Amino acid sequence: CSAYVPACLDQHCNPSAGVNLYVIDSLAEKRMGLGKSWKMEEPIPKGGTLLQEGIATLLQVEVGDPIILGVKLPEYLHSASPQMASSNAFFLLLSSVAGIIKDGESGGKLSEEETQGALVEAGPFFAS
Repeated sequence: CSAYVPACLDQHCNPSAGVNLYVIDSLAEKRMGLGKSWKMEEPIPKGGTLLQEGIATLLQVEVGDPIILGVKLPEYLHSASPQMASSNAFFLLLSSVAGIIKDGESGGKLSEEETQGALVEAGPFFAS
């Protein structure tokens, strides 16, 4: 498994699914008025992830269940360094399901077309 982490996850963490990871700053977004109809009053708890309902169903997880997010770094580093963007850098984020976003109730945090969203809070995410 150490040769290629995504293959390891697919092999040993079943079910698995690709998600679109959104790293948000709830407090800053609230001050700016983004996602005005967002129902959560507090930031996403440290170590927690919000999943859209369809992904939670596919993964067979509920609030409180542990999950592993495999993050491909090149997707986040392209603007910082083209050399890093071409690497196979990958890291794992151990998390738990902090909440499930029902279809059509993302409160402006996600586009209406998004069906595979996972949200984490920026502060704890970058501090990990």
